[in-house]
Amino acid sequence: MKRLLPFVILAVAIGGFMLLKATRPVPPAITPQERVWHVETLTVQPADLRPTLTLYGRIEAPDRVRASSPVSGRVLEVLVRDGESVEAGQALARLDPRDLEPRLAQARADVEREKVRYKSDQAALVQERRLVA
Repeated sequence: MKRLLPFVILAVAIGGFMLLKATRPVPPAITPQERVWHVETLTVQPADLRPTLTLYGRIEAPDRVRASSPVSGRVLEVLVRDGESVEAGQALARLDPRDLEPRLAQARADVEREKVRYKSDQAALVQERRLVA
């Protein structure tokens, strides 16, 4: 009897399932309705159009550039920020002119001394040409 009990339970379950399936109400058939789409039509005219795409971003150079100055001095003001676009010849910083004034005065004195030496050499050349002639 213990061996037969699982088979009896299974047979009753299958029979109950078949009975429920046979007696269930049949749902009415649903016929799908086609949707109506409202569209607007336009007359197409030929035109010369060019597509554009506006993008926003940041341009970065692939390499870093080391900027240097031919003269040294104290930086008074940095004129551009890190990452800001610059053009060739644009000033990047302003140096303290007091650091450069002594060297500039020395350079001007050297130029004046060389001008005097040039005039002196020119006069000596004229003198020697007179003596040779």
